[in-house]
Amino acid sequence: MTQLVPNQVLAWKTLPGAMVEHAGIVRFQEHAGGTRIHMRMSYNPPAGALGHGLSTLFGVDPKTAMDEDLVRLKSLLEVGKASAHGEQVTREELGSAPGRELR
Repeated sequence: MTQLVPNQVLAWKTLPGAMVEHAGIVRFQEHAGGTRIHMRMSYNPPAGALGHGLSTLFGVDPKTAMDEDLVRLKSLLEVGKASAHGEQVTREELGSAPGRELR
């Protein structure tokens, strides 16, 4: 994590040598009684543009995956539960995980 301002900003960058180098920043903004999320992320796939082309050819699309993850996050925050890969998680389960707090 490169920056953390509770309820405002979360930023990260992979450590050197990561298989897929990536970095991102998420900003949280109060908006119309709720929260608007602004997210920016960049990544460098293995083999660069060729690797990106091959992953797209095989049906792996990072943007689609991120969009699906954000829908699950929205469900988790608004409804209190979300599902992925046949598993369901609740806010309470995350809040009770050692070293984690979710508000």
